[in-house]
Amino acid sequence: MKNNNKGKGNCYGEMLKQFKTLQERLNEMKETVSDLKERYENDVELREGCPDEYEADRAAYEAVREICLDSLLDIKPKGDA
Repeated sequence: MKNNNKGKGNCYGEMLKQFKTLQERLNEMKETVSDLKERYENDVELREGCPDEYEADRAAYEAVREICLDSLLDIKPKGDA
């Protein structure tokens, strides 16, 4: 009998590529969110402004954060993985 392991190795290689791509996208999103958070927290003008404006910007930050997290959950696997 012939052992057909050739396809499995290719499948695992493709799956590892997808994980690597996903990890890169996660790292990019993490850096972007961290940068936004840092800029938000360091914005002195915002803190001295209207409290309503501060709360609105805080809500916008949280919404962007949730959108980023939701987009990660919407990624569909490719192939047999």
